[in-house]
Amino acid sequence: MASVEIFFLDVGQGDATFIKCPNGTKLLVDFGSKKNGDIAGADAVTFVESQVPTEPPTKTRYIDHLFLTHGDGDHYNLLGKLHEKSFKYRNVHIGGVEADYCAEVKTNVFTPAKFTGTLSIFGNCDGDAEGSPRWTFGTGTNKVEIYLLCANYPNATASDKNEKSLVLMLKYAGLKVILTGDAGAAVENYIVNTKYTANKAFLKSFGLKLGHHGSEGSSKEDWLKNVEAKAYFASADQKWGHPYRSVYDRVIAADFVRKVPEFKHGYVCGKHNSITKDYEWKNFNQSVYFFTNLYNIKTIVNPMAVNGREWEAYGTNYGLYIYDDGKVEIANSDDLKTNKGSSGKFKP
Repeated sequence: MASVEIFFLDVGQGDATFIKCPNGTKLLVDFGSKKNGDIAGADAVTFVESQVPTEPPTKTRYIDHLFLTHGDGDHYNLLGKLHEKSFKYRNVHIGGVEADYCAEVKTNVFTPAKFTGTLSIFGNCDGDAEGSPRWTFGTGTNKVEIYLLCANYPNATASDKNEKSLVLMLKYAGLKVILTGDAGAAVENYIVNTKYTANKAFLKSFGLKLGHHGSEGSSKEDWLKNVEAKAYFASADQKWGHPYRSVYDRVIAADFVRKVPEFKHGYVCGKHNSITKDYEWKNFNQSVYFFTNLYNIKTIVNPMAVNGREWEAYGTNYGLYIYDDGKVEIANSDDLKTNKGSSGKFKP
């Protein structure tokens, strides 16, 4: 049975999504980390290595399409580790402009892509109409469509890199998944109330990667109401409080999220304490389809640490499998304590 496989990778405080299409096309959407990249990031490199075999005669590993949603380092600064492993990219697509990115990425990624004419830089508020995906991989029951919902809002040279994020929608077997980069409320509002205002039903999706790691400035009520996602994913670590409990509360209040007793799992949400100027986390172990790569955090009393405490953090990869019969399955790479490692196949 054919399937598209979407892996939300644990990279610490950062973002990385690896996608395998039924026809073998391999996509990487972001690959970076600002905290614990030496641990979780190293594991992510090993995982991507395992999914991308070397090709003779040079033993190069090829990603068919690299999407860098925007120029924040926690979305691309692990690419140097892939470069050390002989990774190359047949096509490169970036949010913002080249100047938003560091010299290493310009040299190792952008320059070769420009030489072969495979570097894509998008127009202001760029996006696709329903029925006209920007990229299509495979045919028939193997066909995967990728829509660009927005890029470079309000323009490619704006100072706010987050709002210039590429927002992508993957469609396969009638189901959709939206990847948002660090896009915030302004982009969400533009997509819902300007770009697709005449066809908001097009945005309805099974899965949603929460914008900006689940920060307060993204995943607003109107966006959640129009996407109607059943499963939510967030990539973060304990550097900040992502995803915030306020965002989790909005997801629950929107009341589209799937809740089934047979797939309990751990997830973590945080909030900022204005008195201690620190973050506080809450561990959950529930059946709500809300998945965070940081799934458990333990507080340890340490008088020598800042604020007298430190943390142990536990992370996992999540895999979302969409099959050609329209069924889906979500699985994790860790046992998450005593919980099941997979939801099993189900029809949304």
